[in-house]
Amino acid sequence: MAIRPGARWAALGAMALLLPACSLSNVGAEAPPSATAQARFEAAQSPAAQPETETASIPAPAALPVPAPNPEELVGLASREVAELLGFPQLRRRESPAELWQYANQSCILDLFFSKETEPARVAYVNLRSLNPVKMSRGQCMAELMPKPGRS
Repeated sequence: MAIRPGARWAALGAMALLLPACSLSNVGAEAPPSATAQARFEAAQSPAAQPETETASIPAPAALPVPAPNPEELVGLASREVAELLGFPQLRRRESPAELWQYANQSCILDLFFSKETEPARVAYVNLRSLNPVKMSRGQCMAELMPKPGRS
């Protein structure tokens, strides 16, 4: 019996399609992991095996001190603005047409002369002097007079 040439090609094509199917039957059918490998995998996945991540504790930022102004920067400020910046004076003296506010501590004295010719009264003149025998800079003196945070 003679096989036709077209049937031969059809048989070869069918074998070519069926041959790879034999090798696909083992794909994904890996051997189960050994008990040791399985135990290692489970140990690595457990929370106890995970390294603890340390987070740096950042301290809360401290309130930044208000920089001491240059005494001449006070000229032109209204009494309300000065009180907000320096607090209330230790001494307050009224002599028409001016008013004196005095801030003092162990190191320095700051005199502010307000002109009553304007409304509201504004700083017209500033006098800052050190009481310390060791000469202090004007900036150091002003910093000493500035109110400290948490104190009035």
